[in-house]
Amino acid sequence: MPDGRSSATGTVKVTDRKLFDALKSGPDGFYFNLHTGEFPGGAVRGQVHRLSEPLDRKPGTKADMKATLKSVQASVVEGRQIYACTRQDGGGFAFTQEGVSATLGGDIAHSFVRPGGDPQWIAPDRSAVTGKVVTKTPNGDGNIPELGLRATPSGARTGVLASTTEILRLNTRGGVALAGPCDPQRQPKAAVPYRADYVFIAR
Repeated sequence: MPDGRSSATGTVKVTDRKLFDALKSGPDGFYFNLHTGEFPGGAVRGQVHRLSEPLDRKPGTKADMKATLKSVQASVVEGRQIYACTRQDGGGFAFTQEGVSATLGGDIAHSFVRPGGDPQWIAPDRSAVTGKVVTKTPNGDGNIPELGLRATPSGARTGVLASTTEILRLNTRGGVALAGPCDPQRQPKAAVPYRADYVFIAR
């Protein structure tokens, strides 16, 4: 970026109605490509994702793109999806998600509030958020889905995560529960390694 800048914002007006409808109904099928003089074929490529809360929440107001610059991205440094061998409604036992244990960049800790409860993220400055899943997008065999979650502050009023209103879990790798039946006596739980990028969107 020139002159020490670390970010850029902009908007695109879509005049093709058919394209616009397709973009709204299936954003995961689109990406943006930023072209520069040095890399005319494309310098940065970014996947499109739908936000559960629009940036222009009030009718007649423009989207506040500057607010999104406060967003934080953190990748999983070490993480495992935790599954418990539980009895199923149809009979038998199978692994179902009980929690997660992960450390993200910036020493953000990721777990569940309680087994089977809401996911939570806690920063070293004690700012924290919990999340409720709003969207779930498959990301290929062997990978847990990408998620969009609505966030609720649960820690300090100021800090890295204090202004977060939405969380995206992107670029997932691994973490899928072991397939088939399980034996609660021999293997009551399973921890499956995974990787992902998290974006904590601020407003």
